[in-house]
Amino acid sequence: MKNVFLRERTARDINGLVAKVLRDLGNPEPPLNLGSVRELLRLDRQYDSSTEDGALREVAHRLTIAGKQVLARPALLLDVIKKWDLRALFIPDGKRILIDTNLPEPKQRWSEGHISIDALLSYSAVCGTGLDTIPLPGDITADQLSLIIGDMASLAFKWRKPLSARLLPVLGKGWGEMTEFDDPFLVNAKLQSLDVK
Repeated sequence: MKNVFLRERTARDINGLVAKVLRDLGNPEPPLNLGSVRELLRLDRQYDSSTEDGALREVAHRLTIAGKQVLARPALLLDVIKKWDLRALFIPDGKRILIDTNLPEPKQRWSEGHISIDALLSYSAVCGTGLDTIPLPGDITADQLSLIIGDMASLAFKWRKPLSARLLPVLGKGWGEMTEFDDPFLVNAKLQSLDVK
């Protein structure tokens, strides 16, 4: 049966908007809960009624939804942390990472020497780990730092991934020594040699 009331473009736009709402709801099986649809539309009607979407607009939409949900229900963050068993939290405004110091022994593999910078670079080739707050001795040379950053940049370029290298030289400490951070947001670790594979 042919639609005689709507132009083809209008019908296509409506189908696109419906698909967008369903995607935001997680593509639920019928019957559709109209209360969930109304709640979603209430959170960001501008996005759900727009036919001109791009990647940036979708990111802004997801941030808008998340922000409004957290403001409406602050315990939502705690629920997410419990559900996913998160052990670290990045706070961009304070430029800090909060890490649970009660991690089990197998997760403290860096200090034991089981994981090296080379291993982290290898992991970065298949996932988005990058080099994040890697402790290094304070007397590391600019050439050594540039080699590490260059390796990470090469991987990011080759695999088209947003990888970063946040390196943390520790003044007064050398290879094999433990850091002595007096900061509740940093976990102490052993400084490894660059030669460890």
